[in-house]
Amino acid sequence: MTKAEKILQAKLNALVAHLDATSGPMNAASLSRSYGVDEARVTEILKRRGRYQHG
Repeated sequence: MTKAEKILQAKLNALVAHLDATSGPMNAASLSRSYGVDEARVTEILKRRGRYQHG
């Protein structure tokens, strides 16, 4: 795993930990900015978990 991949994995792990610690729908754009993860990837994660909120 490259350094960039390790950094991305750490960001994704932090995002998932946040989702596990909270309830209700989440805004993908806001989470994308907060965690530095591509919005499409955040949207995919939220939809899989039933937590996606458009807008």
